[in-house]
Order: sequence, then structure tokens, then C-alpha cells
Amino acid sequence: MPNSRIGSLERLVIEAKYFPASRFCKANGNRALGFRSGPGYSWDMSAIESNLLQALVELDQAVKRMPTAAAKPELRALFSRIEELRGQLPNETDPTLLHYLDRKSYEKARLWLQGHDAENQAGNCRPGS
Repeated sequence: MPNSRIGSLERLVIEAKYFPASRFCKANGNRALGFRSGPGYSWDMSAIESNLLQALVELDQAVKRMPTAAAKPELRALFSRIEELRGQLPNETDPTLLHYLDRKSYEKARLWLQGHDAENQAGNCRPGS
């Protein structure tokens, strides 16, 4: 598994590839982890969130490669890493992200971290949302 620390260049690549520009607006003074107050307002992603997103993206890519892979990828290490990072998130983390992670809805968590929560299908836990 690659080093869990993200270098500044690698982080910029992840940010540019996976986040809309509006996610980096610093109009909101509240910088609590996972805090959102409306469109165009966001926070600077914490190191834990960046590492979590990286692990979720790696998981997504590994699953997408499975149909054509000669050998099945080892996913246990990615699941363990995601669980480890989930345990490091503070209590103030947005309840929606915690819910996705606790329910193992990793695609939903990835989309949420990328600012695409509107693309998530409503599940049985959040009918009508």
C-alpha cells in the first residue's frame, strides 16, 4: 500500500481531479471538519479527510479494475485503512459522512468528500433525501 501521507503535489492533483473549484472557497469562517453551510462554502480538507478520500478513490479504482484483472486485487488492506481513518475523525465531523462510513457506504462517502453528495441515491436510512 502506498505511503498514507500525501505530498503537496499529489494533494493538488487529487484536489484538481476530484473537487469542483467551489469547494475551496474560504468564505466561511467555520473550519470544523466536514462543516458545510451552503453552496460555494467549504473548508480546507484536513489531512485525515485527504487520506480517507485517497483510500476511497483507490478502493473505487480497484473495484472497477476487477472484471479485467488477471488476479483479484487485495481489498482487505484498503478496508482496514478506511476503518482506521474513520476512527481518527473527530466527533464534530459531519454526521452524513460518519453515517456513510459507519454503514460501509464507501461510494457515498467518496462522493460526499468530493462535493457530489447530490449524486447519492437515497437509501433506506434517508428516505426522500
